[in-house]
Amino acid sequence: MMASKQNLAQRALAQVVIWLGGTLLWLAVYLGIDHVFAALEPSYRVKPEGLTIAIVGLWFALTLALRSVVAAWMAALFFAAAQWGQFLHYSYYGAPIAPHEPVLLFTEWREITVAFSGLLHHFWAALLLPLLPLAVFAAVRRMNRRFGVQGRWWPGMLFLALWLVLPLKAYRHPENTQAFYPRPYGYALKNAWLVTSYAIGATAAHGGISALAAAQSVSGEPYHVRPIGEGVDGVIVLVMGESTNPSVMSAFGYPQPTTPFLASLRTCPTCIVTIGQSAGVATKVTLPMFFNLQREPWRSDIPVTGKSNLISLAKQHGYRVVVESAQTNNLFTFTRADSADHFCTVDRCDPERAEAGVDRVLLERIAAEPFRDKTLLILHTRVAHSAYDRYLPPGWQPFPVDTSSRSAQMQTTYRNAVAWFDELARQIVTAVRSKTDKPIWFILTGDHNELLGEGGRWGHGQLTAHAGEVPVVVAAWNGATIPEPWPSRLRCRPTHYELGQFVAELLGWEVHSPEESPRVLYTNGPDLGGKAGWIELTRRIAEDGRCDVVERLVPSGRHP
Repeated sequence: MMASKQNLAQRALAQVVIWLGGTLLWLAVYLGIDHVFAALEPSYRVKPEGLTIAIVGLWFALTLALRSVVAAWMAALFFAAAQWGQFLHYSYYGAPIAPHEPVLLFTEWREITVAFSGLLHHFWAALLLPLLPLAVFAAVRRMNRRFGVQGRWWPGMLFLALWLVLPLKAYRHPENTQAFYPRPYGYALKNAWLVTSYAIGATAAHGGISALAAAQSVSGEPYHVRPIGEGVDGVIVLVMGESTNPSVMSAFGYPQPTTPFLASLRTCPTCIVTIGQSAGVATKVTLPMFFNLQREPWRSDIPVTGKSNLISLAKQHGYRVVVESAQTNNLFTFTRADSADHFCTVDRCDPERAEAGVDRVLLERIAAEPFRDKTLLILHTRVAHSAYDRYLPPGWQPFPVDTSSRSAQMQTTYRNAVAWFDELARQIVTAVRSKTDKPIWFILTGDHNELLGEGGRWGHGQLTAHAGEVPVVVAAWNGATIPEPWPSRLRCRPTHYELGQFVAELLGWEVHSPEESPRVLYTNGPDLGGKAGWIELTRRIAEDGRCDVVERLVPSGRHP
């Protein structure tokens, strides 16, 4: 009897070892294929992430424990299809799959088939690599069924529960795709499952057919992009500030000297200092829209195709492109920053850097640049993001902080953050001007406004009045000029789209949207495809030159 129990325990232990060992082998090969693909496709990036590995490992363990052979194989084929889809999409488009694209498979499958026909031999790695994890699954499942754990009903329930979490989240919040956008370093399965979940949940929430019909209007006439020269021989400095509220800047009338440097540029004859309109109300929307010159909120095909991308346009005309961010890599999805000569975010290049004073990394990058060639220098700040005192350098407090209430503390710490942003801009300009005699074009703006208690609201990502107002500064030094007709165009509520057009012209390109209008402006909501609504403004210029805008919220997010 004792020997029988001992043999039973040994057999149970052996089953568990085979089951877990098979799971780990399948997991290692499956995720390892992502790294192999990254080695073959230099622009593809993947970075191990503990939580993702743990969840995928649990998923694989449950798959091996499923009672049904058909269900297990369906799961394994789904995992393989996720890799195939992501790899093929990246090989063709140079970007991860976007949340709106799975639905397009049902409306544009003929175009997709034509696009890939005759080209598949160029994508051998994307086609063949996902077959290896399938072969490992087949071998492991056969060994598992022969020597390991037999199927049980409970793994199926757990597998289904894991499978439903993200689609249910998308069903509850179908207008917010921001959480479902791919991660630049994410594994293929994670990114493909994010977009598939959104397609399932949002389509169910919209009634299926209506969502498919809406997808047909995503694409439109391509933007007009044509070369107009080789670009200026100088240094173009583009500073994208975080959470910038012009109403707290002395450059725009705030009574305390929070932005003395920006205010001083008002007297500069080759400078423009004004209030502009951001592309979106959240960083993850603004960055891809700005760098791809996406004007219309509903044109989410523009950042996916990347034909009007500023970084790509600069590279085509021989510019050295440098992108340095004091923020994280996930914000740069669809910006094509990976193709820059130098691209660093804090988590990509210096994950151990302290948050306090993190923006100094931008000055360190300038110090390392020779500026011998014509250069596009893109600097992305962090200060002024909540909590507003978190990213200030130690000891930086030019204005007293009022701790009498939560709102007072937030407002006064934000004031100090704005002051550091101004000082940072001054040091950036000083550093660049000290390192080169080449003509310099300096463009500064913010990614979005920051609510400071107006209407009881705080932060950003919300469609409210003034949510798109941001500072805009354009300056030209060392013999550089602001060509006509830009001085007049940039003085009346310039949009990020128009700023992007200006930068594109400096780079030697002319870019226009087929729906372009000088009177109608947009600020997108928290969804890159416009599904969460947007702000529409009508711009009017009086005979005496005064600028006026009328603001209207479009909450439905439907194509007009």
